[in-house]
Amino acid sequence: MRIKSSLTALSMALGASLGGQVFSATTDLCATRVTDHDPRVVENIAKPNHLETYQDPAFGTSVTRISDAKSGGVIKTMYNTIQAWNADESKLILYHTGTEGGGHHLYDGQTYEHIRKLDTVPPDIEEIFWDPKSADHFFYIQKYPVTDEFYDTLVRYNVNTEEKQKIADMGETCGHPPASGGSATSGSDVQAMYGDHIGVRCNNNAFNGDTTDQTFYVNVRTGAISNQVVIDPAQPVAGNSFGYANNISASPTPSNQRILLQGSVFDTGMNLVRNLDISYSDFRDADGNLRKVPKPEHKTVGRLPNGHDAMFSVIYNPSEMGCHGDAESGVGSLVSFDLETGACRVIVGKSNGWGYPQSGTHVSAISEANPGWVAMSTIGYGNFDYFHNGQHAPLLFSEISLTFTGEEPTTCRLAHTRTHAKDARNISGYTAGYFGEPHPVISPSGSRVIFSSDWYDSGSVDTYVINLEEPGNVDPTPPVDTPPLEDPIQSEEQITTSKPVYNFGEKIHVNFSGVSTSGNSRITMAPVESPDAQLKMWLYTHGSQKLAEISPSDGSVSFLSHYVGVGKFEARLFVNGSEVATARKLFEIIE
Repeated sequence: MRIKSSLTALSMALGASLGGQVFSATTDLCATRVTDHDPRVVENIAKPNHLETYQDPAFGTSVTRISDAKSGGVIKTMYNTIQAWNADESKLILYHTGTEGGGHHLYDGQTYEHIRKLDTVPPDIEEIFWDPKSADHFFYIQKYPVTDEFYDTLVRYNVNTEEKQKIADMGETCGHPPASGGSATSGSDVQAMYGDHIGVRCNNNAFNGDTTDQTFYVNVRTGAISNQVVIDPAQPVAGNSFGYANNISASPTPSNQRILLQGSVFDTGMNLVRNLDISYSDFRDADGNLRKVPKPEHKTVGRLPNGHDAMFSVIYNPSEMGCHGDAESGVGSLVSFDLETGACRVIVGKSNGWGYPQSGTHVSAISEANPGWVAMSTIGYGNFDYFHNGQHAPLLFSEISLTFTGEEPTTCRLAHTRTHAKDARNISGYTAGYFGEPHPVISPSGSRVIFSSDWYDSGSVDTYVINLEEPGNVDPTPPVDTPPLEDPIQSEEQITTSKPVYNFGEKIHVNFSGVSTSGNSRITMAPVESPDAQLKMWLYTHGSQKLAEISPSDGSVSFLSHYVGVGKFEARLFVNGSEVATARKLFEIIE
């Protein structure tokens, strides 16, 4: 089918508002959609044709395949934190690799027609920034070649005329490297451009081995470069007891008044304002020592419905201060942090009925016209049997969802992605299964959500668009009348721990009995209610991580609790190489 070319009412309204900020949601994006917590069957459906629209069987949402990747090729979104559409949604950028003419390509944002490959060389796939105030322009840092007049500068690019304009010289701050590669990047988990600022870090460790970097932001209207902050796990900043990982740069916020650096909030002078209530992890410094650094996981910068700057993140580990009394200490698929007040709040998590976060969770909160709305993708590695077995899948498995993060949150479930992503095996053309991660993006108007999928490990990755202006039309009961999934867990007595509660630092002794003597049975340590594929530590039942031909049917293995952490966990038994636990036992580690 052919998609008609017409700007939606929402996108036209957004285009009229480009001169100023909009601080209230214009519509209920979850109206008429599935908002329950019921398990759903992931119905096995054929990959749609190019520009074909289908109704998701589980949720009734209208979804269109907008790209046409050939076998071994990839056409995908840049990243969930980077806006795919320009300000009025008339243009769209997708990334090609494999057999598809590698690089960034420009598409019509309404008809999805391919326009041309862009003559840009940014530092990474995610580092093209649409200007939220001009539908004609985006910004990027020119990575190479060194002979290019725009090399190592921040460039303003006009998509209509293809004209380039230098905004700022990154080499003046970072120092030009001796070979091609550029001296600046926006780092890991790069964030979209809001207002007038783009976050940057010097890429010293890439070209001279220096593990100490600097991060700052650039004003794209004036070319002014801010003060710099040192990012080095071995160098605490601003009176903190910790430093920062040197691969994640500063992230300016929509208000132009704050800068997020990993788990800390700075003002525009790059002075520390507050640290957020997150967890911390170890990061190795230049001398090989493990140092504590903030661990905000996959995150997106955006706004709360009240207009406050915010960070939205999946959180797998309990926060340092408990996330304002949350029953699970802030563990959740979607947790909000108010950057103006520091308030932490679980929106979708264990404490409010959504369970432990699925693996491979990414969030997107970059709708200019609808602040407080967050799109989310969840993969659920290790559970792909649910693509074909006709049984009810775990909650949020392989889903795209959308959440309003106001005082009374609402989450609607939009579509199944059917992607294998990093567990894909049929990837000879594009090598990295990462390209199959959905990385959803909510459009500036909030009228659409775009995502990528390898569609049951098909050997190519394409891009799909969910149209939120089309109402859902599905009964909010599971679409296939199948009995509830039987618990595959056998008697807990097949696996036991030496006691129910351990002090941090003690050894955890796990006893097992009646197990097959094959050498590939194993025991894992994992957070309670997490997917079977998730773990903290593991050992074969013969007590090592080296595969053996035979193992005892009865015995015991031991784990060091300081590698597991503090909290509630399960010891899980997997027999004969199975990916599904056959027995598990609860235990707790306390400080």
